[in-house]
Amino acid sequence: LVESLRQRVHEVFGAEVWRLSDAKIEGTLAPEHLPVLDLLVASRAHFFVGNAISTFSVNILMERDLRGLPRATTAFCGLGS
Repeated sequence: LVESLRQRVHEVFGAEVWRLSDAKIEGTLAPEHLPVLDLLVASRAHFFVGNAISTFSVNILMERDLRGLPRATTAFCGLGS
């Protein structure tokens, strides 16, 4: 699933999709620090696609708003068709 998403995003937008495990640092951080790292990376990304009913995604949206990133660079999925 991740590989097909990576390929589709690259084809349509010319962008790359990265996961924390791609950085090979997972084992060097305590598990409770990983969500904070996810939030910091997602809030600084060129684009962010989140889940519409996720409070975590909403926190990322708020952080992106505080950073002045355009709302057009944030999208939500999960509601409707």
